[in-house]
Amino acid sequence: MDLNSVESNIIRVLLKNPDMTIKQIADSLHIHRTTASKYLAVLEAFGLLEHRDIGKAKLYSIKFGMRHDLARKLTERSEENNLNHFTSTQNDKNSI
Repeated sequence: MDLNSVESNIIRVLLKNPDMTIKQIADSLHIHRTTASKYLAVLEAFGLLEHRDIGKAKLYSIKFGMRHDLARKLTERSEENNLNHFTSTQNDKNSI
């Protein structure tokens, strides 16, 4: 499964801060609460996240057993993006 940038950012936030509400996640990523809610529902449907209800609030966290795999995947993706950026920068320099 390939994660888009919003999904990746949600995973990163939850890896650092487990048990966050939709509002907390939305505020930390500077996105609308509705947008966060939709992405959280998708990630939960994929089996990456879980939530528990505390009164009216839902607390989201990385599903048990997925933390290590998701952290590794995000690290690999970040390294790949850095390499792609470096390569394109070098290509730009060479074309001058």
